[in-house]
Amino acid sequence: MRFQKPSPLALIVALLCFGSASRARLVAIWDLNDIYKKADLVAIVGDARSRGSHDELNDRWGRREGMLTSVKILLVLKGEIKAERVTIFHYRAVAPGTLTNGPQLVEFEPDEPLGEKRQYLVFLTKGEGERYEPASGQFDPVYSVRKLSKAVPTSTATTQPAERASK
Repeated sequence: MRFQKPSPLALIVALLCFGSASRARLVAIWDLNDIYKKADLVAIVGDARSRGSHDELNDRWGRREGMLTSVKILLVLKGEIKAERVTIFHYRAVAPGTLTNGPQLVEFEPDEPLGEKRQYLVFLTKGEGERYEPASGQFDPVYSVRKLSKAVPTSTATTQPAERASK
């Protein structure tokens, strides 16, 4: 059997059809053991209150603005914290849905006034000053912040942060 050399036109068509697969990026998949080991603080948090910071990133995946989210510590699973609230620094997309193949960002949803109290399991590392950051990094923080489907009853939580500090 004799093979023919492909024509230049066939090569161009093949590149146009299959070249888009080259835009994919490698993503580190964090398992719970790895992210737990890296984290300085692992906690269940709630009562999230987000506000913008003056930090901004603009790269090939679009524009992202820095956010400072204050959360109430409900239960500490790893680490020591004396404060009742901590601030988490993270980014959010300025135009949601525009980060194709880009970072997997997180957003903290505020509690509903008369309804659901949202809680999150967070894996954090110490950042600048009193701030914490996602243990999986700023590019894919989704592995460090996991929304809980059911709220943890506060009666099962250990003593409150202020009480732990006095012991």
